[in-house]
Amino acid sequence: MVEVAAEEAVTDVNWIRLRDITLSYDFNVKKFTAINSAQLSFTGRNLWLNTNYKGVDPETSLTGAGSKINGLDYFNNPGSKSFIMSLKVGF
Repeated sequence: MVEVAAEEAVTDVNWIRLRDITLSYDFNVKKFTAINSAQLSFTGRNLWLNTNYKGVDPETSLTGAGSKINGLDYFNNPGSKSFIMSLKVGF
């Protein structure tokens, strides 16, 4: 059985999203004999969304990722922003 949405429930949507951006800096560690490399990074995720969609998120799916029904938007939460800072040190 194929489930089809009613025509009045279908919306033509366009969107652009800044999903992930990372800025990093490599430190000059030549004066330290025990350290070969060091890098500091800042990452931001889900920072910006521009859409003509009236709901929360045009990529939402209430039924989950494994479902064959996509785009069912009812009582969904917006995607969360996240900020990550990391320090990588090589010895």
